[in-house]
Formats: sequence, structure tokens, C-alpha cells
Amino acid sequence: MESLWQDVRYAARVLWAKPGFTAVAVVTLALGIGANSAVFSVADAFLFRPLPFRDMHHLAAVMEIRTGLTEDWSGVAPANFLDWKRQCRSFERLAGYAWSEVNLTGEGDPEKLSATLVTTDFFPLLGVEPLLGRYFLVGEDQAGREQVVVLSRGLWERRFGGDPSVVGRTVKIDGRSCTIAGVMPKQFVFPMAAELWMPLAMSPKDLADRTSRYVRVFGRLRSGVSVSAGAGRDGNDRPWAGGGLPGKQGLAREG
Repeated sequence: MESLWQDVRYAARVLWAKPGFTAVAVVTLALGIGANSAVFSVADAFLFRPLPFRDMHHLAAVMEIRTGLTEDWSGVAPANFLDWKRQCRSFERLAGYAWSEVNLTGEGDPEKLSATLVTTDFFPLLGVEPLLGRYFLVGEDQAGREQVVVLSRGLWERRFGGDPSVVGRTVKIDGRSCTIAGVMPKQFVFPMAAELWMPLAMSPKDLADRTSRYVRVFGRLRSGVSVSAGAGRDGNDRPWAGGGLPGKQGLAREG
């Protein structure tokens, strides 16, 4: 123990004699420890813990494969997504989502937030019930009816103080008045970093679009159907395939 204390005292004297070096070393260690803690937190939530979805092993991400090309599209054009929903037989249901950023005003200072725009199948397909209120109703993803929002628990607690009467309150999102429909439980963080969810409203022009591949698609496989068996082709002979849900197994290539 005496030799250990001698080493400690010697190290302390050296560090005290070189304050510049000591400051750089401390800052470097702090940044490294902080970065590792952040990475571990994400890995713990998305890799080590099971995601809180009903029958997780029946969920699969779906992507488009371009025949004859090396590049696959993880995003899907809206018209192709509609074809898949109408024609697929291997999935009980398909849902889509897209990422966005929105400005929230009212109820405090303006704030830019990470938002996820989702089809009305999104929450029922995952099988997660809201903590408060409800999620989106059929038809609320139609243009003109999409002024509703579901909050993450983190945003609800931080911005609204965890007020249970928040459901039904009106907030401004990108200058539009939107009604808070519900709050999701703490463990629901799909996709990663989402702070709120809004309906993915598409106009007739959007629904006919086969070039803008921005819709991420996932589905629930029917009982007894494997991921590879779920692969197929849409009405325009575009092959598509399934893989593990992003954030857990990754997006596997099939077919």
C-alpha cells in the first residue's frame, strides 16, 4: 500500500506541475466517457433489450430491390407502398412512416423537434397502447384531417410537466393548430429519436408518385410465414423483400 500511495502522490505532483496537460487529459477523458455512455445507452435500448412490441419476431422491415442494379431502396415510393398493401398475402398488415422536423410553438418557447409521420396502421401493427389518450383514427391520414399529434413520454414530461390533462389540448406545429391525441409510454422509442408522431397525410398526387422513395415500410407476417417467404413482387413487377425491424436486427436482404 505504501508504494501505491507514493505513486499516487507522484502522479498528483506531476499533474499539478503541468496544468495545461492536466486540463487536456481531463477534458479528453470526460468526452470519451460521455460518448461511450451515450453509445451504450442506445445499444442497451435497441440491441440488448427486447423492443416492447407484440410478437416481435413476426415484424419485418420491407424494402424495394431494383432488379439488375446493386443499389437497394430502403425507402419506398407511396404508389408502390399502396400496391404492396393491396396485393401482399404474406403480411397481416403493412404500415409506413417517414422522418421529419417540425417547429412546436405555444406552451413555452419555440422548439424544433424530431417528428415521425405515420400511417394509421403504425401503432396498431406494433401492438403498443398509449399511456394517455389514443393514437390515430382511420382517416386521420387524409389531407386536411391530419391536425392531430401523439407525444413521446419524454416530450410530455419535459414540455408539459407530465400534465395528465394534456390530451385534447391544442398546440401549434409549423404554424398549424393541432390537437394532442395521446402520449406514448416511456419504453416506446420507435423509430429512434422520435419526439412526437403525426399522421402521414398524402394527397392524390402523392399517392400516384413512384419516384420519391421516402416511406419506410414494415409489416406483421402472418402466422407460419418466414421473412424470406414474405418476399414477392408488386403489380409493376418490382421485387420487394423483408428483413429484421430496424433498430433491433437491422435490415436484412432477401431474394
